[in-house]
Amino acid sequence: MSNFRSDFHAELAQLFLDDIQYQRSKYYYFLGKVDAWGAGDETPPVPDDAQSENSLIRSNMIFAKRISPSDISLSCKNYQWVLGNIYDQWDHTQDMRIKQFFVLTDDYRVYKCLDNANGGESSVKPTGTSISPVRLEDGYLWKYMYTIPTFKRSRFITVNNMPVQRALTDNFFNRGELEAAVVTNKGSGYSNTVQTSIVINETGKTVGSGATGTITRGVIGNITGVTITAGGTGYTKGVVIDITTSTGSGAVLTPVITGGVVTGVTVVSGGIGYAATDTITFRVGGAVIIPKINASGSLVGVVIKDQGIGYNLAPTLTLSGIGGAGTGLYGNATALISAVIYNGSIKMVSITDPGTGYPVGTSTVITVQGDGDGAAMTPVVYNGELIDVILDSPGSGYSFTIISVDDTVGTPTTPAVVEGIIDQSDYESDQSIIEQTAVPGAIYSIGITDGGNGYSQNTTLTIEGDGTGATATCEVLNGEITRTQVTNFGSGYSYANIVINDPATIPGQGAELYAIMPPAGGHGTNAPLELYGDTVILNSSLRNEVVATAVDQDFRQFGILKNPRDAISFANFTQESSLILYKTTFTSVTGLLKDEILIQGNNRFVVADITGTTVYLMKLNASGTLQTGELIAEAEPSRDYNCAAILTTPSFNKYSGSLLYVSNEAPFTFTPEQGIIIKTLIQF
Repeated sequence: MSNFRSDFHAELAQLFLDDIQYQRSKYYYFLGKVDAWGAGDETPPVPDDAQSENSLIRSNMIFAKRISPSDISLSCKNYQWVLGNIYDQWDHTQDMRIKQFFVLTDDYRVYKCLDNANGGESSVKPTGTSISPVRLEDGYLWKYMYTIPTFKRSRFITVNNMPVQRALTDNFFNRGELEAAVVTNKGSGYSNTVQTSIVINETGKTVGSGATGTITRGVIGNITGVTITAGGTGYTKGVVIDITTSTGSGAVLTPVITGGVVTGVTVVSGGIGYAATDTITFRVGGAVIIPKINASGSLVGVVIKDQGIGYNLAPTLTLSGIGGAGTGLYGNATALISAVIYNGSIKMVSITDPGTGYPVGTSTVITVQGDGDGAAMTPVVYNGELIDVILDSPGSGYSFTIISVDDTVGTPTTPAVVEGIIDQSDYESDQSIIEQTAVPGAIYSIGITDGGNGYSQNTTLTIEGDGTGATATCEVLNGEITRTQVTNFGSGYSYANIVINDPATIPGQGAELYAIMPPAGGHGTNAPLELYGDTVILNSSLRNEVVATAVDQDFRQFGILKNPRDAISFANFTQESSLILYKTTFTSVTGLLKDEILIQGNNRFVVADITGTTVYLMKLNASGTLQTGELIAEAEPSRDYNCAAILTTPSFNKYSGSLLYVSNEAPFTFTPEQGIIIKTLIQF
């Protein structure tokens, strides 16, 4: 007979974790199964492991999202400390996987029980972060192991499991990486040629026109009032007053609008130095949005320099590169962005498809120096100022950085200043100290196999072995050894014998005691192995994803794929997420139903969504591709539809990669405003 040892399971879990955290392989969550399970749609069947089932699961996939390193954590059992509970003590001779020998307290600290006071109740909560085990008033001896990091608490603690990690090796903990870069001085005079810009189409999107006025001034050139010469019409969404001047500064003017007409102006601040020839303009629209393009040419964010005013509807935004460079990242022709307006102004920009390959060219470059390497940044320059920085790569090994902003064409008037923020994280954490100060071969408790009989109160114990320094005492009740306590833990023991010394004329007999040995390296050196961390928790949040904004569907299945391929190049798929659908245009959609099946030759397609004449189709078979032309309704062959155009094809090959996990669920859905969290526990 043979069996796999507990370390084997923990090592497998660690290998799986490392595969994702060090990105040796690409793992993706997938969503699928848009049609009902049947009459009992709320009660899904248990998936089986037949090959036919695997093919069906793959054909039902509709969306995939890559699992990132921050989406995963090792976990062990979650044993809450509760007043009055009796906890097991660590004992190397027992199968501890089913024992409650460690606890999680309400301050998210984890402690390991090395002595349970002869099976007594725990009446004092363990506290503190001492590197040495602490014996409390109730007799319990607790060893502090680690504190669950803040980031992991909300994502990876469940009723039955809690995160476990090693501070010195877990990829969660920062390794001298740059966490962020902050522009503390924008500088001035930096030269740059805008390669990619956001074009705002305001036609028909703004309201209000026709207002004019003139300023009146005080003796120091301050604006004292505005005379309205024409009130205009339609200013229901607001208006901004711009002042054209070469000498004045500091004036702030606010229009008064009544019934869409500018009826007056409030002088909030008159400023100084304005000339009689200065003019004012009543402006609507006028937003200025600067794209943040990273080194790979994708839009990672925007800087809204001017929110504009007076927008009746959200204007159309287009990411435009010189020469039309750049394409969509998710199969679209271009990057897809949209404005969100409130009270007539653009408050934020939603990025549906960040695009790729958009030009980044700038004459300004950022150089990072320090004791680490690999950090890289892209500047965002506007009107000669460094308005933001994109952190393309955090690098590693930094304890300090020197960041310089240089101009390869001209000389800046004022130098910009950028400060790198290094997350020192857990190189000096409580847990890393515990790991480095663990005492190999220390003995913290002695087990009693048989208390014997006839022992006197003067009975003593001696610990003999290949280590040094361990001492212990015992308690005798009615001639039986009932309790032991280690008074000095010693170190360096790989084996130890407990010698019983009874100086009585007729010494006691029959007692059997044994030293309880620590794990290799000592208690606290490897929490995942010591606490049987053989379960991986995956937690992925799906919000504002392509699937939420492109199709209106519910799902009944999710799972995990490893190393899927690109449907076109057959290389490893590397995109963050992908909609696994054909986006098409039909000549007519009369009678077409969502979730029904259409047939074209030997290929079958599910209608995933219908928006006007735009139809999203999910392919149900591995071979073949969609073509323009006729498709026939499987349930009613008399109905046929013409696919006039194929706008995008799926780039994710759902029939590739290793299918590792699947879960059948009751129907669930999400929208851009309300996402879902997929939490999966995999035990090895």
